[in-house]
Amino acid sequence: MTYIFDNDSIMKWVVELETGPDTVSVPYRVDYQTDPVHLDVGPWDDGPVAGRTLFGIVEIQGPDRFQVDFEPADPDGDGSERPNGFSDQAVTFVRKVN
Repeated sequence: MTYIFDNDSIMKWVVELETGPDTVSVPYRVDYQTDPVHLDVGPWDDGPVAGRTLFGIVEIQGPDRFQVDFEPADPDGDGSERPNGFSDQAVTFVRKVN
């Protein structure tokens, strides 16, 4: 899977399927002033988290690498569902240049 963060606060999530790539666009917000960094993605229009927002934490591990952990919640929530720390469900992403 690939995350593409545009400057207009829209994230493109690309998933490789047997039939080819599928791309979903969803709004995001990031707060670099928190430790760890807060990343909120949503609300989602469809899929398993339709109608929800993913409240996440991010650890920047270098210029080309970050780890993220999310918890889904009501999009009008206060973010209290956000993980307190990174779990075994956390995912590490590495920048790939095309």
